[in-house]
Amino acid sequence: MKKAVLLLISIITSTFCSGQGIRFIEDFSWQQIMIKAKVEKKYILIDTYATWCVPCSTMNSEVFSDKLVGEFINDQFLSLKIQMNKTLTDKDSVKKMYSNVRMIDSMYRITAYPTILFFSPEGKLVSRSVGFRNVAGLIKEAKMALDSNLQYYSLLEKFHKGELDSTNMQRLVYQADALGDKVNSKIIAEKLMEGITENEVYSKSLISKIMLRGL
Repeated sequence: MKKAVLLLISIITSTFCSGQGIRFIEDFSWQQIMIKAKVEKKYILIDTYATWCVPCSTMNSEVFSDKLVGEFINDQFLSLKIQMNKTLTDKDSVKKMYSNVRMIDSMYRITAYPTILFFSPEGKLVSRSVGFRNVAGLIKEAKMALDSNLQYYSLLEKFHKGELDSTNMQRLVYQADALGDKVNSKIIAEKLMEGITENEVYSKSLISKIMLRGL
């Protein structure tokens, strides 16, 4: 009897804890998510993953289920998981997203997993996170996505309009390099090199390496 009670408590506790993480919306298309986000004035988080991806599984079990992550993300974002590969055991909810998978893969060039895409309430891509992130790392990435002064694609747009100062350009070139955006990282690095002085040898050395990786 005592063991049965302990087992019941354990099940209830596990169920409760699993609900403290990110609440991913199911059975919603990308179009429905965009409408809902605009109405609720929330940003959008999309976790793109593959079933064979070990870091994806780890993030799902250890990071997305975390209470702190859930409290922050659920308050600011509508969240959606999209399985990017197909398997013979896919659920109907996964199959419904097949068309969205093709669209997202084509538009946002997903080259590694996990990749988390962050969108504004208007459906504009503002930032992305590539690779495993722990609890602190994911919250940091989410905060950056909410800050217009740190959003990767917002900064990139300002750069191409000639509206970015050297400090933000340096931040942007490192972001571009980390995201594997070789074309833009090289363009930004070249622009930065034009204004770097000899007193900034360390920065100059790093930016030179980024330029070489972009070749």
